[in-house]
Amino acid sequence: MESGINNLKSGNHIKQWKFLPLYYIFVFYMFVLAPTSSGGALPDLNQIIISWLILLVTIFIGVIWFSNINVSQLVLVLNLLGLLMIFTIISNNSDPNARFSIARVAPILSFLILSFVTIKGRVSFKMVKSMIHIFMGIFLIWNFLIIIDSPLIKEFTISNYTQLYEEATSNMFIKKRPIMSFGIYTFASFFYFLFFLICRKLFVATNKKIFLYYQIFLLIANILLVSNTAFVFSFLMAFFVYKGLKTNFLKFLLVLILTGFVFYVFSNLELSNYYLESFNSDKNGFKGRYTESGTLETNLEYLNNFFFIGFNIVDGLTYSDSGYLVYYTMGSLILVLGMYISLYLMFKKNIPKDFYLILIPTLIFELALPVITYYKFMYAIIFFIISYRSIEEINPKTS
Repeated sequence: MESGINNLKSGNHIKQWKFLPLYYIFVFYMFVLAPTSSGGALPDLNQIIISWLILLVTIFIGVIWFSNINVSQLVLVLNLLGLLMIFTIISNNSDPNARFSIARVAPILSFLILSFVTIKGRVSFKMVKSMIHIFMGIFLIWNFLIIIDSPLIKEFTISNYTQLYEEATSNMFIKKRPIMSFGIYTFASFFYFLFFLICRKLFVATNKKIFLYYQIFLLIANILLVSNTAFVFSFLMAFFVYKGLKTNFLKFLLVLILTGFVFYVFSNLELSNYYLESFNSDKNGFKGRYTESGTLETNLEYLNNFFFIGFNIVDGLTYSDSGYLVYYTMGSLILVLGMYISLYLMFKKNIPKDFYLILIPTLIFELALPVITYYKFMYAIIFFIISYRSIEEINPKTS
């Protein structure tokens, strides 16, 4: 049921949309350039709390100024939060080691509020193009320096963009993976795919080859990330580039170039070994997660003896490696369905004709990591929605 609730816009949409370009630039900065570490050290508790508060304020602005609230979705979100609180209390009573943590509340709460966002305004077409040109300039220079093993970019990246755990980003430089500011190859692969979709949309709208070249550069970087995730997104990118070309000659040329590049990758003993290691590793990839010896087995064993943990933390459990298992561990199948229904509703409202292009890849990525509750994803998806909607509204032929 659609609500008639007015979200404090006081009927003057245009006045508030004047702030959308500033909002757009801010979420781009937080998504792409905001440092995630200092001197290679991860943020302390106070810094983490401030980061999540900034994100929540950003999301609230998106909801209050630029969106309409759907009553049915509000009921779904409130029920999910209530259910998780009940599970938290039961978990505390059934397992004395279970302890309530804001670190489990903040990601779930932020995402569920984010799912209310429905961007109604737009920024200028010129602004979208400018932001993509800026990103691609940074992307090309930064990643080229990583690939040629520049000590300067290595020190800068590890110092300012270490994420998840202390060694995560520094380990990326062992194999010269072009991660830019995104810390690890899995997140980099997904975020490159978001930019790829925007470039694809711009190419259709303008027919300018620069946006085709950008797609190919993003595809090449994805291949060089060398992971199960990168393999899947590389395949999707190659398919979209092929479908977007208008002549058989260009399609043939693309296939020829990609075949040559893939042949180079797999004839390069070092790179081919990295891919084989990624596919066969018992510590990473699908086998490292979903087999009996995988990291997620611990969660399933725990649930055989105890209850769903809600907003609690229990030492020894895995809180990454699979969105599906993390949400199941927290709130059973109900939370799993609730989270992904909210994701579907958000994409369907904001990108009604092309929502599947981002929904399906996101659901695939959730097999690797719970990206939808990662704070950079939330900035990224706001940036993506504003970009995509602005291109579509100004250039209806892209629909």
